[in-house]
Amino acid sequence: MTISNELFARTVARWNRLQLNHRLDKGRKAAEKGNAQAQYNLGWRYYCGLEVERNMTTAAEWFAKAAKNGLAAAQNILGECYAFGDGVDKDLTKAAEWYAKAAEQGHAVAQNHIGVCYANGEGTEKDVFMAAQWYKKAAEQGIASSQFNIGVYYANGIGVMQNAAKAEEWCRKAAEQSCPRDIDIIKSSLLNDNSVCRSVFIPGGVTFIGEMAFFGYLHITSLTIMEGVTSIGAGAFYGCLDLSSVTIPRSVTSIKEEAFFGCTKLVTVRVPQNCEVDDAAFPEGCEIIRY
Repeated sequence: MTISNELFARTVARWNRLQLNHRLDKGRKAAEKGNAQAQYNLGWRYYCGLEVERNMTTAAEWFAKAAKNGLAAAQNILGECYAFGDGVDKDLTKAAEWYAKAAEQGHAVAQNHIGVCYANGEGTEKDVFMAAQWYKKAAEQGIASSQFNIGVYYANGIGVMQNAAKAEEWCRKAAEQSCPRDIDIIKSSLLNDNSVCRSVFIPGGVTFIGEMAFFGYLHITSLTIMEGVTSIGAGAFYGCLDLSSVTIPRSVTSIKEEAFFGCTKLVTVRVPQNCEVDDAAFPEGCEIIRY
């Protein structure tokens, strides 16, 4: 017995939808039971409109649940929601409070955010000494904007003792913020300053892109992956809503589950013949063209 290509395609699509619905139901049940990570993930689904109707209010509600359960990433994004009025009434004081909670747990982006709050007197009293402390902590974790800001502080003696050598060092590090040519692995969730990034270049020296490496980089429009990368981890570009074009180089042999999940502007993707692609690696409806 044989079936038509059209029927086979419909069967595969239905199976993928069933699998997706199963994952959604499983995640929602975990969130409803109080699992902070599941609550955070569900918040992101509503925030980005990933296989659910986009709803900023519902997103903020789930972020709040995860934040109150102590998840630093949720505390940071909830702070951003209050800072910009996404799903909640804009409240800079609450934004600063949630940034501070996440920053105290070592969340690098939140450390930069609370530094900005102290530097500008947004949601808290202006305090350049506190700003300098938080900028330095975030800078040490690789946040480029904090590296630049602490460099400026050292150059001008703001909140710290004036030090030309340290000013030059930090500003140079900020200027070099791209994927270095000698890096060979982009670690899981390593890249977390995602507010302004528009393009990503993965150099040939990289061999592996880790799980969730570029998670939530909503505004990436351009992605260049050079020959040398062999594997793209699960959720590596999860939620990159503006990404509309990418070609997978011939060196890539595996693309894991949900690597490009939520990249709803991806219509077609060129993938090498020998590459093993998980069924849920790309958004539903995206055409994979083998070459």
